[in-house]
Amino acid sequence: MESPSTSSDANGRPVRGGILLAGPPAGGKRTVAFSLTTLRRQYAHVPALAADPHPSVDAEQVTRTHLDELHSWAQIFYDVTLDGVLYSYDRERLGRLREQGRLPIVCVENVEALAAFEAESTGWLPVLLWCPRDEAAKRSTHGWPVEEPDRRWSRRWERSTKGLLADPGRFTLTVRSDRLDAVEIARIVHLAAQAGSTNEHATSTPPAASHR
Repeated sequence: MESPSTSSDANGRPVRGGILLAGPPAGGKRTVAFSLTTLRRQYAHVPALAADPHPSVDAEQVTRTHLDELHSWAQIFYDVTLDGVLYSYDRERLGRLREQGRLPIVCVENVEALAAFEAESTGWLPVLLWCPRDEAAKRSTHGWPVEEPDRRWSRRWERSTKGLLADPGRFTLTVRSDRLDAVEIARIVHLAAQAGSTNEHATSTPPAASHR
């Protein structure tokens, strides 16, 4: 299946294929995604699919049979294994939402996922949400001690941060999620999405957020 091309509006600006919220674990991605969906009905949160997801991963539980069917229909365009669990992303939900005139919001934590979605459609708005490790550890309430996070969580955080920060220029918008609350971040992301062109800058961007 060919990747959909990006169309343009009446002003020649690209029509968004969706919003990619990238960042390490506990960086605030799901909270910002929820804030966007409450800000505008046009936004729709699209989690990964997994048969037995861990609470720390943005995923929806489905049956293995359903995942097998999606794979057999060639609807899965990216798989990733985190802590021994397979997470899948499908074209079906993205296409259905776009047909309804809505914008998918996806949360990812590694550069491979980011690249897979950018290959799926050229219309994604990539946003990096980052906070220091100690703040992320405090936010983590999924069975990991606050003082000494589980080694698996630590490895995920380090791998994600190293990969995403290696090329910060690939993000249209970068936000320190420990300096702004989710509602403020959602409004900034919404403005960037509505601007269309990545060359346009929001006029009231706070110091904790920066445009490419």
